[in-house]
Amino acid sequence: MKLTTMCRYAVSAMIDLVSSNIMSAVEISKRQQIPLPYLEQLLLKLKKNGLIKSIKGRNGGYLLSKQPSEISVNDIFQAVQGRLTIVDCLVFSDVCSKNAKCKTKAFWEKLNGRIENTLKSTTLLDLKEEKL
Repeated sequence: MKLTTMCRYAVSAMIDLVSSNIMSAVEISKRQQIPLPYLEQLLLKLKKNGLIKSIKGRNGGYLLSKQPSEISVNDIFQAVQGRLTIVDCLVFSDVCSKNAKCKTKAFWEKLNGRIENTLKSTTLLDLKEEKL
């Protein structure tokens, strides 16, 4: 399993916002080395999902809409990519013809649950303070 660039970049951008009151997309792009057009797409998704807000004007930019301790890594992933799952059959029952009699499905559910719990219990504050 490999996380998408979209998820990694979104977490990096959000960590930058933890350390700042307000930051422009250009500043985040430069600091995190994320291409600006790609970052702007991510910021729009994060904003639509209520994780950040934007301030217009000369000194405008982006800031967190909640406390860092209230935003989980799972919240960020869901905002930019949707539900993260280790195998498609856990979300879409029609992707595998063996779904009803699969011997490994319980294992995938257990593993996916552990990953999901880690993502839900890890906040931006944890990442900033490296409390892992």
